[in-house]
Amino acid sequence: MQKLETSSSYKPTLPTDISEIACDWVLNNNSVIKKLAVLPKERIHTVLYENLVTNPFREIKKICDSLKIPFEDEMLEFHILNKKHQLEPEATLDWKKRTLEKITPSQVGRFKNELSEDDVNNIQFKTADLMKRFGYTPV
Repeated sequence: MQKLETSSSYKPTLPTDISEIACDWVLNNNSVIKKLAVLPKERIHTVLYENLVTNPFREIKKICDSLKIPFEDEMLEFHILNKKHQLEPEATLDWKKRTLEKITPSQVGRFKNELSEDDVNNIQFKTADLMKRFGYTPV
């Protein structure tokens, strides 16, 4: 997997080991699920990354509807507004450059070309229960 080199002092320290990444993903999602369990189901709206980037209008509209707020076209133009008004602090741009770009599905499935078959199998093994819960099917 490619490692993103940055110089920002605000850059998060993220794991680079595949097993650790998978375990963190599981821990983080289980933590969110546990915290959301106290809410009524109708107040919970799950957004899958792949759905968001392949059809941002539909997904953001669904989010707005669930929050009972009006959808505004500017929500899809965050990248333009970010460039124009420098909404993202320059100190974080070296690792958040995509906030200056339009939403695109270009990153979906990238792991298939960048990870070994063993790494993909390892991730799928460690994340199987949650992947199933979110509607993902093994590759």
